[in-house]
Amino acid sequence: AEKSDPFPLGADIKWNFAKFLGEVISRFGPQQSPLSFEGEIAAALDALPVEAAA
Repeated sequence: AEKSDPFPLGADIKWNFAKFLGEVISRFGPQQSPLSFEGEIAAALDALPVEAAA
């Protein structure tokens, strides 16, 4: 199986409007609207461990 490139835009930051999610889960280019990756943000938040209520 082919492994997907975690940085399809390349490793270098070419523009100061690049968007990052968490501890670099994903990278989004400056032309991408934040709404276009809203589902990925929700999935990353859902994957966080739930803290036990004190």
